[in-house]
Amino acid sequence: MATGTGSTFLSLPNEIHIHIFKKCDTFSQALAIGATCKRTKDLWKSHHKAVLDDIGRNSIIAFDDALIAVRATEIAEQQYQVMALRAGGAQITGVEPPEVIEPSRLGPQAIAPNIEEIVRVLDMQRLVDYVLYLGHEAKDLHLLCLQRNPLLRPKQPCSFSPDDEISFSVAGPGDEIDFKVYSSMYRYFTVSAVVSKAYWEPFFSDGATAPRVRDVFSSRLPLGSEPDPYFDYITRSRMLLVDDFAYFRRWACYNKNHASKSELNLVFGSLAEWLIERGRNEAVAGVNSEPEIPKSGRTGNDRSLKDAGVVQLIMMLISCHELLWCTAEMELNSCASFNDQPPVLDADGEYRRVPATFLGIHAVLDVYIPAKPHQYLRRPTIQFDSRSVGFGADGVPLRQVRPLRMLQILYRQDFAQDPDRVNDLPFELSFFQYVLQQYFGLRVVFTWGYANTRYSNFVGQGIAFRGTKQFMGDIPGILHKTSEID
Repeated sequence: MATGTGSTFLSLPNEIHIHIFKKCDTFSQALAIGATCKRTKDLWKSHHKAVLDDIGRNSIIAFDDALIAVRATEIAEQQYQVMALRAGGAQITGVEPPEVIEPSRLGPQAIAPNIEEIVRVLDMQRLVDYVLYLGHEAKDLHLLCLQRNPLLRPKQPCSFSPDDEISFSVAGPGDEIDFKVYSSMYRYFTVSAVVSKAYWEPFFSDGATAPRVRDVFSSRLPLGSEPDPYFDYITRSRMLLVDDFAYFRRWACYNKNHASKSELNLVFGSLAEWLIERGRNEAVAGVNSEPEIPKSGRTGNDRSLKDAGVVQLIMMLISCHELLWCTAEMELNSCASFNDQPPVLDADGEYRRVPATFLGIHAVLDVYIPAKPHQYLRRPTIQFDSRSVGFGADGVPLRQVRPLRMLQILYRQDFAQDPDRVNDLPFELSFFQYVLQQYFGLRVVFTWGYANTRYSNFVGQGIAFRGTKQFMGDIPGILHKTSEID
């Protein structure tokens, strides 16, 4: 690079080089420029922190939301470790995580990302890609084909593609669909991380009850118990004492249908306000580019555009949960069984481990995903593994708590007491039920096993990801005012 274009490039001021770094479409491009010569290498080394955010926005859809999800998940893991170590009698070293995760303080504007976080963001993006692909190819859930990632296309042409005229007429421009799909997936993981601590707390509180229920719902059987391949929620429920059920009901997330508004506000209020603000702002920002909906397509819904945007955001997050659950139901359920099973990986495959939480139904898990999109077909299931928690004071590895079975037990209790509750959202979705009821007086008409065609279509066809104007017409189809149900 001694003459010609090379010397011209090197003669540019540092500010221009930094601007060029910021305009890179991918991190690979930035690294390639940084490796050009000693000067650009030194510039990259000195200024990469200042440009990572810009490159992330250029190369990663919904970069801010992905970074928030990564940071929230890391804090949630730290929260769990502190609770587990303290309960195990181990000494806590270092700075403890905050009691409450505040997503508004985790974005790139608050804290500039570093290289390690960028790597974790890319891994989170790969996880979302993998879930979208498996959901479409294995479960006929149409979120993959709504977005336009050229590296991640369905095996066969799909009528839900954003290039399809019908799809555009209800969803709007493809880049907005891309943002809705990816930002919703990342926000789902953020919500999961924020609410998880509330689901873990009963297992680590003071008193004699917590150690016992921690043993019952840990990743292995309590000491002295015989391994049983049929050790499921029925067996666990028989190991509980009558008072244990009342004990769990003291926590609002385990008592969503009977907890007071103030109790629910204490657990979910700040997170709800954060999401509501985002939903309202995005509804107004995106509506001008949406196709106009004919009057015949409207249903007399009297909600404002901003309120509809929030309800739509909540329903997109519920759809993301359904996508994950449908794609990995067997694996998530098996994670709550009596013994951890290591993932079965292809010997010649390359995998990434991505930490994630799932609305408090487990502690933080490692999700194993193939490193390259072309490998997805070889591993058509999502696999999970426990992340190391640490050791108790006795030197014995600490077990992970699995609240999922307890949530299922309480759901069945509520149904036994009030059969109308069969249409209620599962307990792990307490936060979403809270937002819809407390702020908008709405409830999802939910049906287990997707026997309700309307709910099944809502999830399977990605209806929640339509333009906000179109979604306003769909609200009465899946959501009802609580007064109409109760």
